[in-house]
Amino acid sequence: MLIRTLSYPRTDDRDYIKARREHSWFEAKQVLGCRHTNLIAEPLDYLEVRNDQDQFAFPRPGNIPTTEPVLVFETIHGDNLARWRQSARVDAARGMHVLGQVLEFLAKLHDAKLLLNVVAPAAFWVDDLHRVHFLGTENVVDDRRAATWRSLFPNERYAQGFVAPELLQPGVPPSRQSDLYGWAALVWFLLTGDSPAKLAADQQQRWARFEPAHRERLHRELARLTPLQVEKVKRELNVAGTRFESLWPDSFLDGLWACLNIDLAQRPGSVADLRAWWGNPPPPPVPACLVVHKHATAARIAFSTRGLRGGTQFQISRRFAQAPLSSKEGDVAWRGHTTGPVEVVVPPPPETGRGQAMAGEWCFSIFVVETQEGITSISRATEARLLDGTAPGFRRHFAESLASGATSLPEEVVLLGVLDPIEAVSAELLDSSEPRVRGWAVSLLERGVRAGSIGGVCRRLLEDRALIDDENAVRQQAAGALIRTSVLVDVETVIDLAQRMGGSAVDEMIRAARGFLALGVSAGVIDRAIEALEQAHRVVVCEVCQQELRARELDPHLMAEHHYVPLDGKLLPFGQALTRLWSRVLQRFDPESLQTLTGHLQQRHPQSVVSAFAAALAQQVLFALQSPLAHQSEEQRRTWSDGLARCLRSDQTARSACWSLLPHDDSRIRELARGVVLVAIAQRLDGGHVTSVLFRRAVDELAPVPIIAERIDVCRRLVDLGANPLAGEQCEQELDLERLIDCPECGTTFPKRDLPHHRRQEHHVFEWDGRRYDFDNLVALLLGRTVAVEPDAFAARSLTELFVERHGNGAWQPLFAGLRDQLLRAAEYEDVEALASGLGSAVGTLRLATRLTWAFLAEDNAVCQSAALALFANHDADPPADLSRLVATRLSQPELPFALCQQATVSLLRRPRVAADICRSALLELADRADDKLQGVELLHGLEQWVGASPAIEAACAELLSKIRMRCPRCEVSGTPTELAEHVRAEHGLILQGRSVRQPWSVAIDCLDEYAEHPKSHLLERAEQLAALASPDSGRKRLLREALRRGIAPEHYRREMIEANKSTSYSLCPECWESIPTGEAPLNEVQVDARGNVHWNEVSIRRVGIHGVWSSVEITPWDGPVPHWSFTLWGAVAMVGLLFLVPSVVFGLLAWQGIAAAESFAYFSLMVGSMSMTATAFLYLPRAIEPVDVAWELVVPALLDGEQPFGQSHSSFLASLARVSCGRGNAARRQSILRQVTQKVQSHLQSEAIPTRHLAELWHLRLCDELPVGQSGE
Repeated sequence: MLIRTLSYPRTDDRDYIKARREHSWFEAKQVLGCRHTNLIAEPLDYLEVRNDQDQFAFPRPGNIPTTEPVLVFETIHGDNLARWRQSARVDAARGMHVLGQVLEFLAKLHDAKLLLNVVAPAAFWVDDLHRVHFLGTENVVDDRRAATWRSLFPNERYAQGFVAPELLQPGVPPSRQSDLYGWAALVWFLLTGDSPAKLAADQQQRWARFEPAHRERLHRELARLTPLQVEKVKRELNVAGTRFESLWPDSFLDGLWACLNIDLAQRPGSVADLRAWWGNPPPPPVPACLVVHKHATAARIAFSTRGLRGGTQFQISRRFAQAPLSSKEGDVAWRGHTTGPVEVVVPPPPETGRGQAMAGEWCFSIFVVETQEGITSISRATEARLLDGTAPGFRRHFAESLASGATSLPEEVVLLGVLDPIEAVSAELLDSSEPRVRGWAVSLLERGVRAGSIGGVCRRLLEDRALIDDENAVRQQAAGALIRTSVLVDVETVIDLAQRMGGSAVDEMIRAARGFLALGVSAGVIDRAIEALEQAHRVVVCEVCQQELRARELDPHLMAEHHYVPLDGKLLPFGQALTRLWSRVLQRFDPESLQTLTGHLQQRHPQSVVSAFAAALAQQVLFALQSPLAHQSEEQRRTWSDGLARCLRSDQTARSACWSLLPHDDSRIRELARGVVLVAIAQRLDGGHVTSVLFRRAVDELAPVPIIAERIDVCRRLVDLGANPLAGEQCEQELDLERLIDCPECGTTFPKRDLPHHRRQEHHVFEWDGRRYDFDNLVALLLGRTVAVEPDAFAARSLTELFVERHGNGAWQPLFAGLRDQLLRAAEYEDVEALASGLGSAVGTLRLATRLTWAFLAEDNAVCQSAALALFANHDADPPADLSRLVATRLSQPELPFALCQQATVSLLRRPRVAADICRSALLELADRADDKLQGVELLHGLEQWVGASPAIEAACAELLSKIRMRCPRCEVSGTPTELAEHVRAEHGLILQGRSVRQPWSVAIDCLDEYAEHPKSHLLERAEQLAALASPDSGRKRLLREALRRGIAPEHYRREMIEANKSTSYSLCPECWESIPTGEAPLNEVQVDARGNVHWNEVSIRRVGIHGVWSSVEITPWDGPVPHWSFTLWGAVAMVGLLFLVPSVVFGLLAWQGIAAAESFAYFSLMVGSMSMTATAFLYLPRAIEPVDVAWELVVPALLDGEQPFGQSHSSFLASLARVSCGRGNAARRQSILRQVTQKVQSHLQSEAIPTRHLAELWHLRLCDELPVGQSGE
């Protein structure tokens, strides 16, 4: 049960206790007697309770009731509305169902002249069937005595957030509108789940103010309802009319927001009015209107159309002394559509019965008339304010009358600007003594500026009058209007506004400028404007010369007169600024500080900034090394030097200064300067074009002081930084030869390269590999190492130097004699070609090689002439033309090694300065070494692998071919090789090679083999041409496959093969690159469920009657033959039992009638029947039909005999059926059809691109059916 008792907020007031008890009895009687609504739960009983501890419980003067009513209700299986909303999953439809019941309850309560007074979730209970019950709130009052009982309800009695705002004002009684406000707050709570109490607490008040954002949230919740749900909501809210659904949810929210209006007069008067609002929503009223008398018989009316639809019709009614409250009252002064002021007639006042004019004036009301779907609706009346437009200053007086109640710009003031020009109205309002009215004038002027046509006049009023107003708020508002209407708010605009607002006081200007931050002006613009104001108007004194200056003149004065420089936003003396910058550069390696430092030096020393920086850098570094870094380790000083070098490397002036510091006297300064420029030099020396000469020149520039150790160190560091290592190694060797060494014989100091010459010339000491020799023995040793199969190039160079030192310009003669004799002796036991090649590689690059070549050619033996050819082939410089012509004449001699002749010819062809006739002669001489001219052509073409395509070779080959006549191997046609090759290709489709012909494909394969050894692009091009000749359609694809199979194909071959295969249903084998049918085609899946039924696509084969006496299989959908039926096992046993048990029963009945023989027959029949049933259970063969067997016996033959050609979809179904059939069904019954299916699939394997996987599934089923159980099929 539920028991309701009475609570006492105050217990020390006798009159209050009396009134509370009287109200409690009143509510109890209403609850007990109100049966016109089913929301009030019927109490089971009520009790009268006496509290003996209460000082007011016993009869005393004042006639205080001595008992209190306690109502006892039956337990409601549910919860109060607040907890129900939190625990249940409430959507918009369910919430509207509950709200409709509460609204109906309010209507019934109001009809009974009662007010709920407090609408709160705790007063209502919702049961399990979503029915609402009202248990009372101790707040129900009589509508006729609401003002009398108002004192019983202090503000604390009302639920926060659900109370109407007027109930919190003293003396305001509750009303039906306040109940509707609470119901609207309850709508928000149920549909959103957010309590209005929290909303009111956030707003720091007891009533909740609902904003447009809250309406948008409700709109989203209600918009989710379907049309059927909206129609149900309409029935639950008991709304009549046809526009509720079409305007949902806007019409509902309009009525709801009207209930939540703060203005009591704007709310619906009752539940019926609210429902009528929803059924036919009235248009919103005119927000404001204004009537101004222009003369005695006419007035102009202006009204605001804000929030109204375009094309709305208006009606202006008039009545004397009292404004019309409805459109039917008074006279219609005007009706129609308008977007501007309307002029109406003002008749004279009516006369009384005595012929005198009535006291008062005409009053006007404006109505909005809207017609939709044939239904006309009229808004509430908006009373028009009447002003005497003929009175002087009437606008100012009217605006001042509104200033006490309005905070923002009233609509009536805006309408003044509609009736008259804005600039005239604003100028008059600016004369007002009320700052708020002057602020409204600024707002009107801002609108005028935005209008455009009168923008200049309005802007001048803002600048000339509003900006110099006495009130700071008006000035700020005017500045905001000017800022908001400016296209660009820059520093000049802010300065101009600040100067106008601040007058002549610089502090006022700055204060005004800082106030612009709240108007949206960026802080950066304001800061720059304030700085400009300070500079322009603030007076300061120079701290150096005590001269008075403007603030903006101080910095230029210090920089021009006292050489100050800017640093960190300050001006510092030049020396002090440089000291700070040098400290940051040397300690923090700051590149920005370095750039600032060089910039200041550039301004101070524009002509000698590099030398000034270099001197300062050397001084600062030496000071740092002597004091701060003196006690640090060598590693720490090296780290500091590397960091400083990286910093100096970032500035061009610093890099130039470091170049001038390279010859400095102090090695530490030189090392630092080299660290700065070394990286850039290393980057210039990283190419293959860099020679040892260029490398040495760079080393000399980086180490101008002639200290060999420093230069060697520079050489190694350049190589470490990425310079050409070969050139660096050669340069280091040259530098090593310049190292000074003392002669061990006489102690004289010589460079290392000159010491051997000195010892040979002065002391006749000859050394080699650390051992001393006399001249002849050393020459013999060097000759032996020079003339060898693997010669020593250093020995050859040393041998040449020995002869040059002793014989001067004639050194080549004894050198030739020695080399010739040594060569002839070695030729007796070594290969001549190998000896000559070795001699050419060792001596061919020396400066005496040309003289030696002439000398060897003059000899008449093959050994010396072979050496001459090797020397000629290894020449660095272009040989003389006579020598080249002489060498060409030797190339045809058969006794000379062919390889050396070939190398000499290649050497001639590689030299661009050799005359063409010499090359032609050499090629023809070399071709004479062949057996015939055709082989000679092939021999010359073989030279192209070393020299590439050569015009000289082509010309020589063409000359040889022109002298050859050949006959076609396939016919009697004859001609030159060129003519015959074209004939064979065009007539026979063959390729002429030598004197025979070959198939193009075999020649293409030879090109691929040759490309594998020598990957030249022309070989692939030749192979592609031959493949296209062999087969124009498939030759290229075959060539690609062959190249990929051999692993020599370029990347674009592989991509071309893959792209060409994408459009087919085949896959590429990664080994042989053949196209094979893809094995990953998805199977047309056939599935078998737990009962053995077969399903695929939309077809099903199911057993029916399996638990009865017979069994069959059903195929859906199916239009073929119907599967047969058979007895189930239990059906067969039952049939046999009936055959034998019925006679036994009959004989048993006969025996019961007294026939003795019948009993024996009964027992016999029973025994035979039992034995027959047992035998049937074990021996009955027609078991239940399997759906898999039906698929093989009926579906598969229909598939094979169908009209559609056999394809991959058929084989996919058969393979999937074979997969699920393994181990299921009767193998013997499907053996024949399975064999036919296998042959069918195998015959279409290639022609229909059927995957081999499908055939494999069928063979796997055949093996499973043929092998005994448990035997492997592998």
